[in-house]
Amino acid sequence: MIFHSKPSLSSEEFETLKSLFEKGQLAVGNEIENFENAVKNYVGMRFSAAVVNGTSALHLALLALGVGEKTEVLLPNSSCAALLNSVKMVGAKPVLVDVNPYDCNFSLVSLEKKITKNTACVIAPHHFGFPCKINEINSLGIPVIEDCAQSVGAKISGKQVGSFTEVSVFSFYATKVLTSIDGGMVVSNNEKIIEEVKDRTYYGGKTDGKLRFNYKLSNVAAAIGNVQMKKLDFFIERRKALHKIYSENIKSEKIIKVQQEQEVEPIFYRFVFRGDFSAKWFCQEMEKHGISCGDAVFYPLNRMIGENDKDFPETLKWFENGVSIPFYPGLTNEEIEKILEATNKTLERI
Repeated sequence: MIFHSKPSLSSEEFETLKSLFEKGQLAVGNEIENFENAVKNYVGMRFSAAVVNGTSALHLALLALGVGEKTEVLLPNSSCAALLNSVKMVGAKPVLVDVNPYDCNFSLVSLEKKITKNTACVIAPHHFGFPCKINEINSLGIPVIEDCAQSVGAKISGKQVGSFTEVSVFSFYATKVLTSIDGGMVVSNNEKIIEEVKDRTYYGGKTDGKLRFNYKLSNVAAAIGNVQMKKLDFFIERRKALHKIYSENIKSEKIIKVQQEQEVEPIFYRFVFRGDFSAKWFCQEMEKHGISCGDAVFYPLNRMIGENDKDFPETLKWFENGVSIPFYPGLTNEEIEKILEATNKTLERI
């Protein structure tokens, strides 16, 4: 079976783990600060805080911005439940927004309609590694958290995503662009924001009653992240090359592929498309060829909180008719040929 997602690991990561186990530097150590520095320098921001995962990064970023009860946070209906959960964790009201038909990022028309006097923040992901219209979102005059969980290394007009807003968050889960096994990061040019994030990351040694969490990243995870950071440029170039191969060989008038905005440089986290067919059916057909595919987006958030489907037509199309085929640096030439052949055969049956 060809997996839908797979981390890109080599002997270098294993040698790093062996060294740390021999030294006994598992929970704390220099690897954490090194990882923080590597990410902030790559993105082009001044301060950073490593945390245990992307959800905790978003949770702490919201708290650092003062988002809480009686406020509203705008987020795409197509995003994963981690965003919804983080908003609920600070006591704010999640306000869902529909997405574009061509890239699954925020629909600016839908976004502007949802702004109220209680809007405290916008969470703006770059879906599938395709940068959203972050400059236009910033121009609305509302604090924005740039969600780069799928897009580290992508650029807009030559500038790294994650550097367009006061605070940005990253995820380094096992199947992300780069991994630290699990892990997350908050970056900012505002030192007070990062100080607040770091203060809430761990409760040990604190004597006041301020609410804090056990969100610290382990030294082991950070060490893996440091190895992966050295490979990031290779990962991105490999994804670009793979995307070119897929684009040139998967040609069907029955599908809509993701289109990028002007002046952007995607890193192609996923290869997704949608059409007039059931995503479930497509995935079942591909599995017959020994290929595991996935939905383009997670279960729509509006259905989780009981909101009507009619307000989110594009999100529902991405969910019901969008698929994601295997796409990651570790795919072999033989596996790529098999994926392309199976994809085209399945599309011919529509």
